[in-house]
Amino acid sequence: MSNEAVELAAGPVRLRLADGELHYVSAGSEEVIRRIFFAVRTGTWDTVTPKFETVNITRGKDGFQVALKARCTGLGDVDYSWEAEILGAGDGTITFKAS
Repeated sequence: MSNEAVELAAGPVRLRLADGELHYVSAGSEEVIRRIFFAVRTGTWDTVTPKFETVNITRGKDGFQVALKARCTGLGDVDYSWEAEILGAGDGTITFKAS
């Protein structure tokens, strides 16, 4: 995934997707959340930067769906692959599931 941000909307909620993270989640003109992301950490709490293998963004009339697949390696003995789904519904509900 590039560093280029993608603007997404779910009903009245607006946000920016960049590097697998949600930024500047706003309802109307008010920012309500600065950042949502899935973090992989080492035993000493260092954050391992993910390398994205898949980023699929689907925009609908009132919402969106994002599918991510990433691998975190290169820091200590961490080698962890994960997938996430981010859903934005027309009523403004945002769901971020990772495993």
